[in-house]
Amino acid sequence: MLLHPVNLFSQQSDAESDPIADANMARRAGDFKSSIAILENALKAIDNKTTDLYIVDLQLELAMSYHYANHYSKALGALLEAETVLQTLNAPAHTGQMHNHIGSLFQTFGELDKAALRYQLALQSFREINHEKNQAQCFNNLAVLALDGENPQLALAYLDSSMVLWQSLGEKHWQALTSIHRGSAYLQQNAPERALQHFETARLFFREHKDDISYSILLCKLGETESALGNHQNALKLCEEGLGVAQRVGFLRIQRDCCNCLYNSNVFLGNSKRALNYITLELMLRDSIQSEEKAKEVVRLEMSHAFRQKLVTDSLAFVQQIEIEKSEVARQDAELRARRNQQYGLSGGLFLAVIFAGVVYNRYRIIERQKEIIERQKKLVDDRNAMVTESIQYARRLQRAILPQQSQFEELFPKSFLIYRPRDIVAGDFFWVHQSGNTVLFAVADCTGHGVPAAMVSVICCNALKQSIHQFPEANPAQLLNMVREAVIQTFAQSEREMNEGMDISLCALNGNQLLWAGSNRPLYVFRGDQFIEFKGDRQPVGNAPIQQPYGLHQHEVQPGDRIYLFSDGFSDQFGGEYGKKFKTAHFKAMLLEIQSQSMSAQAVHMNRVFDEWKGSRSQLDDVCVMGVEVG
Repeated sequence: MLLHPVNLFSQQSDAESDPIADANMARRAGDFKSSIAILENALKAIDNKTTDLYIVDLQLELAMSYHYANHYSKALGALLEAETVLQTLNAPAHTGQMHNHIGSLFQTFGELDKAALRYQLALQSFREINHEKNQAQCFNNLAVLALDGENPQLALAYLDSSMVLWQSLGEKHWQALTSIHRGSAYLQQNAPERALQHFETARLFFREHKDDISYSILLCKLGETESALGNHQNALKLCEEGLGVAQRVGFLRIQRDCCNCLYNSNVFLGNSKRALNYITLELMLRDSIQSEEKAKEVVRLEMSHAFRQKLVTDSLAFVQQIEIEKSEVARQDAELRARRNQQYGLSGGLFLAVIFAGVVYNRYRIIERQKEIIERQKKLVDDRNAMVTESIQYARRLQRAILPQQSQFEELFPKSFLIYRPRDIVAGDFFWVHQSGNTVLFAVADCTGHGVPAAMVSVICCNALKQSIHQFPEANPAQLLNMVREAVIQTFAQSEREMNEGMDISLCALNGNQLLWAGSNRPLYVFRGDQFIEFKGDRQPVGNAPIQQPYGLHQHEVQPGDRIYLFSDGFSDQFGGEYGKKFKTAHFKAMLLEIQSQSMSAQAVHMNRVFDEWKGSRSQLDDVCVMGVEVG
């Protein structure tokens, strides 16, 4: 949950009263209605002198106020209005704020992966302009997201990053908020003594600075901490005060949490009647929250492509029904006209013709209106599709910023090639290269899944490689894989369900003529002329597995001119050819042997051509990554 937005950037400094500041102050006081009214009036008052960036500021602030007031559809509408303006501007700061707000919406709906991606995109935008204040806010948002996912260790890492920035900026209010999050993380780790230290630090600030939303959260957390420490009288006092503040601002979830704490402490102290009152109130609040969740589900469906597509389909079906009804009405009116013609003659027939024309014209207007609705809904679907595609494009930029650059690989290995063909916009396959003294490490990895989820796993695995080699620069490939496996397992260990995310990898370390290698479900090929050596990897992933053994280390002495090949399974698993079968590993080996007389660059051209011809008009099945290195 986002506690507060950071103030935005392009405020109209010449105005006597700043509506953004006024709205922000009202929102912090829990007066969401006033905050919304201030911003809506400011938008109505814009003229041709108002800058586009200021309009975006108003829309983003309005989206936040709508969000706090649980008007999720309106919040989304304001964000889309802001996005429309931002598409014509080069404004990374505002683009980052937009991603922040959309991430907050996703977080509200419980879609934590999508929220994390949006927050990372926001962080990337703010890093482009070195905006420390908003970078710190992104770290806070990611920390709250980690807490929602019950990963306190990750949350504390993000909070350490944000606190450094808030302290350097002198932001006392945000330091206090960060202290609340730190306390919550330690509370999740069953360390109430450490949690209490951070909550008391925040309490010193909020006693003197009005922020009812944050203060209600703090009082509730303090009460839960005192209860965990066995100080139930203190817990009652704190949670009763927190409940009153939360009721004043309409914060249902904090009211529920305070009631839960008050129930538990009263039960412990033997106050059965008061305990019954609080458990009854807690159940009522849970019902209210459940109703709110149902409303959220409707909005979540509105945001999904499938639901929007269904709207269009239903509208088309409705128009078809109208056309059927039109035909039926026409047939019935024709029969009626024939009967009345017989009874009343030409004058009656003329009258019925006029009636029929009116009915047809009325139906025509209905159909035209429905066509307009369909066009608007089709445009809505197209706009949302474009938004999804743009988000994935941002994810690709983020992934490329974190993973190594191909130019870095080519600089270290002049006689080499790299074939990298993602199936989707973003990929689960990745290559990695790193120089440590006289040793160059290089790898090809294949992460679990496809598309955006696999790309997120690839970022986690790549960061684990970087951290491991940074901490232990002398580690060999097998030792590195053991450390990376532990890091990957630890990252996903806090999930509510068992997650077997990870990667298969082929990892080399080359120092002079000494080649060290370790592999997880992937082999290594070495060619010396027409001689071929294959090293087979361990049959276990770099990730969670029922049986985990240390990875084996292979040593090999290479000579100048030897060629080393690392690859994922995307090439050999591709369906194609005359009979639509897999390319297969044996075919892949034969192809490599066939092209050994060619230069490395010519090999890459040949392999790309073979892949395209084999695939033909079929869809690409998986990401493809092939690395070839000639020893110098």
